[in-house]
Amino acid sequence: LTDFAQLGRTFETIATNVQPVVTTIVPIPTRVPCDSEKIKVMCLEHHRVPGKHPLEEFEIWCQKKSDLTGCEWVPNLPPCVMMTCNADDIRARVSAAVIWGTTAETWNVPVIANVHELQCAQSIALTCPPLGDLVTEGKVECVGIECGVSISLPTCSGKQCAPPVDDLRTLHMELAMAPRPKPVVRPPGIHVVFILDESGSMKGSPYEQLRRAYNKFKSNRKDSQDIGSVIMFSTSARTLCEAVPFSQLPDLGPHQGGGTNFNPPLEMARRIIAKHDTVPVVLLFMTDGEATDRNWENIMTDLHTRYRQKPGFQLHVVGAGQEVTNHPRPLRMLANAAGGTLHLATNFDDLGTTFETIAEKVKPVQLPVVHGPPCERQPLKVRCLPNYIFQGHTDPNDEIEIYCEKDLVNQVCKWVFPTIPCEPKQCDAVLPESLPANVEGSLQDPTAPATPCTNKFIARCAKGTLSGATEFQCAIQSGGVGCTWPRITTVCTLPDATQCTGMPDPLPNLVTATVVAATDRLVACTNKLRTSCSRGTLSGAHEFTCVNNNGVCEWPEVTTECVVPDEPQCTGQPTLPARMSGTIVPTSDRTSPCSNTFQVQCDNGPVSGDSEIECTGGSTGKCRWPTIASTCPAPVVDSLPQCGALRLQTQDERFHLINQLPTTRTPEIMFWITRTENDPAQACSGSYTIHCTHTEERGGSSTTIRCKPKDSSSCEWSEIAFPKCLVPPGILPCFEGLAQMMFPDTDFLLLKRPADASCGARYEAVCQTDERARRTPKTVNCVRSSQPVTTPAGFKIRKGECVFMTTTPDWCPNRRTKSTLTKEEWIRLTAGR
Repeated sequence: LTDFAQLGRTFETIATNVQPVVTTIVPIPTRVPCDSEKIKVMCLEHHRVPGKHPLEEFEIWCQKKSDLTGCEWVPNLPPCVMMTCNADDIRARVSAAVIWGTTAETWNVPVIANVHELQCAQSIALTCPPLGDLVTEGKVECVGIECGVSISLPTCSGKQCAPPVDDLRTLHMELAMAPRPKPVVRPPGIHVVFILDESGSMKGSPYEQLRRAYNKFKSNRKDSQDIGSVIMFSTSARTLCEAVPFSQLPDLGPHQGGGTNFNPPLEMARRIIAKHDTVPVVLLFMTDGEATDRNWENIMTDLHTRYRQKPGFQLHVVGAGQEVTNHPRPLRMLANAAGGTLHLATNFDDLGTTFETIAEKVKPVQLPVVHGPPCERQPLKVRCLPNYIFQGHTDPNDEIEIYCEKDLVNQVCKWVFPTIPCEPKQCDAVLPESLPANVEGSLQDPTAPATPCTNKFIARCAKGTLSGATEFQCAIQSGGVGCTWPRITTVCTLPDATQCTGMPDPLPNLVTATVVAATDRLVACTNKLRTSCSRGTLSGAHEFTCVNNNGVCEWPEVTTECVVPDEPQCTGQPTLPARMSGTIVPTSDRTSPCSNTFQVQCDNGPVSGDSEIECTGGSTGKCRWPTIASTCPAPVVDSLPQCGALRLQTQDERFHLINQLPTTRTPEIMFWITRTENDPAQACSGSYTIHCTHTEERGGSSTTIRCKPKDSSSCEWSEIAFPKCLVPPGILPCFEGLAQMMFPDTDFLLLKRPADASCGARYEAVCQTDERARRTPKTVNCVRSSQPVTTPAGFKIRKGECVFMTTTPDWCPNRRTKSTLTKEEWIRLTAGR
């Protein structure tokens, strides 16, 4: 049973079939002792009784022994002996066959190896002589009912010289052209018939291992010309495929189960092989158990009888598992019945290896090719291998012929090679133009044994100091043919000559320059300056060569200009909101009209809105500033402590508020005072600066009065210090923006009346010491000097310069000296804003 589940039904069937036995006593007839009929016997196959025909029959019968102790067969039979073929007879028959054969040339006469007496059914192979190649096999057999000599002569072909590839390579040679290939009959494929067990005992892991082994066999021979058939068997047999190419062999399907019968699959295989009997057959039979049926060995014997004469017939029986390895006799009988091979695998895991081994051993039948007489191949042309050349030759492509000839002593064919050796090629001398400056060298031959492209170049310096590699190895070119030197990287270092450095100062506007290295570093002052324009068009020379100025390298003057046409831009100042000031920012592109901007800032904080105002009107060409929409923060009332108003007291105890009358006087000293307003965001931040009036040519100085913290909640002014400034007498120029001024050594005050201080302006003078004179102001004119004048103090008045001149200085007496000014006295004025 293949399944234990069937056990119950089987027992029931047996129980149903059991019937009571009716015992009947049958009387045994009385027989005479040693009484039997006569029987005929004959010798076994390949045996005979001497002097008798091999099929001679002999009668024997059974009778009582003479001593009445038993029965025996009589008469005594003559001995049967194995029939043989005599060695001398074999030699004579072979000689006769050769004489009456088609040829009797020495290279084609068959040779009998180990001639001796043959038993019936034995054979001896006939081989070809040393100079002959076996084309078809020949043999001498001892066959037939009476075992006579049967001869089939072999077909021999004359040996030829094989292509001497290895010998030529040893000589550094190769064939100039491939020899004509032998006319080889392509080996046909084989027909592999798989007979595979899928009985119940193969369920699970054994069947999976069989599936893997089958796939390995297919993979091993996937590129062959083979065809295959697959038969699965258990109790019965089924065909998965029949005579399909190996690439189309199906995978094994699911496990079926059942018993183990050998007859159904073997009979199916016999029918399939008969349909495709032109192809060599390989049977691969795999099972894990003993057959439950009988007489299957007869089918195997029939297959062997039919196909043993056909080349390539093979049988491989594979047994797997513990059962068949412990009891292999049935499978060995199956293999022996067809002259096959038994393979045993104790573990199913070894099944894949067994199948692979069989796949590698199975070879297609190679049909030999008939050639003519030995050693008669046409001459072959050879040449030196790439990068070799025949000694004494100049062309590496030269060819020389070699010949195949008989070696009668050793009975072989051999090639006759040229006596001119192939020498390895080397790199030629290095060309001077390929060497770096001042580099020279010599060649060094390779050491023995020489190989191609192995000489060296030894570099040295003709001048200077060598830097880098000194040896350079010749190498084979990238294509594999020809020798070439690598790039010679040796450098001979010489001290560089002096060149111009840096850049000319200054370069013309918009002109940029780059230094071009000297072509000869050994020649001084030969580098160049190449100019270009950052904007605009270059006008003038483009390159300027360094100049040798008495051994000093200097750049010449760069006369190149960059021509850029200017476009109109906004000018002046736009109308600014309160507490806002600003400056014009020139355009970076003077070729674009109306492209400059006006940068604004607030005096008391950040700008609200755009801080950069763009000029408009570019499309019309009329540039103008737009209305400024940005604003400044509103004034902030000081919340931090600050210093109050400052009064300055002079020697004559006269007082003036700085923020109302920023002028004062001391004997021979004049000042003008400026104020820095308080910073609302910083406590104690104001300051006053007392300036000397005459600073341009007398080197006057100034002092600063600063507001400083007094305590945590109040501020005070720093100590007041007046600078010492001399007042030069003489003519002094008019001052723009004059608010008021004092005449020295007088007591009258000059008040500005006109809108400007240009030449011709008139000023009113008010006397401070005389009440009557105060009510009647006088005039002081700003006039143009008619000639240059130098005052006694060194103050220079140029011709045409505007100066103050008093016309009536005597109407206001000096409180201190009681003197009056002369008409020609010119007075230095002090201006304050």
